[in-house]
Amino acid sequence: MANITIYFTDGCPFCARAKSFLADSGISYEEIDIQPGSNAWKEVKEKTGSGSLPQILIGDEPVGGYSDLVHLDATGGLSQRLGLAEEGPVTTLYDVIIIGGGPAGLSAAVYAARKVLKTLLVSKDIGGQVAWTYDVDNYLGFSQVETADLIAKFEEHVEKYGVEKLVGVEVRALELTGKIKKIVTDDGKQYLAKTLIIATGKRPRPLNVPGEKELIGMGVRDLEKNNLPQYWINNDIPFSQ
Repeated sequence: MANITIYFTDGCPFCARAKSFLADSGISYEEIDIQPGSNAWKEVKEKTGSGSLPQILIGDEPVGGYSDLVHLDATGGLSQRLGLAEEGPVTTLYDVIIIGGGPAGLSAAVYAARKVLKTLLVSKDIGGQVAWTYDVDNYLGFSQVETADLIAKFEEHVEKYGVEKLVGVEVRALELTGKIKKIVTDDGKQYLAKTLIIATGKRPRPLNVPGEKELIGMGVRDLEKNNLPQYWINNDIPFSQ
């Protein structure tokens, strides 16, 4: 197996990430601590053509920095250069990962798939805030459509393009620096992409007033009248608690 050498300096976060990445992958490496501006740093700069750290070499061939290492691994190039191409599957590198399964995230998935981009949609559920609504009467082209039917049409449209979906998990961490973006889900799995679209929308903060839970999604609005909460259902029928 070819030798990997990492030129690093203390306090460099990407140096630490590069070493951690290799250690987690079970790949041994040699590390050389250098200081920017030193003679050793100048030698590395001549070898690699870059003055940034870390600089990673496989044998005598420069790889680049941390993000270049991750990209090489995601595309299978790292295993090939190390002679490990037949040891385990290659990590999938998506063109686009979309976080969020509401109308915005599903629309993004359709657009990405139509451009023949390898796409992964990650969401705790499908529908977003639409799923909390009793029925929808302001969506262009539909008149008072039930929420379940509208969400089903959303899913049917996305399924038409064979978009890969990961539903029922939450994203716990993001790594956005570098050419390759990484997400970590709540089950500990990691996914890589060239582009990341965050379409998580919003979740209204509850008021914790009487009747709110029972009438959520039915157009409830809180009004103040005579220091007592008053409500409107679907902006039409008033009643007091």
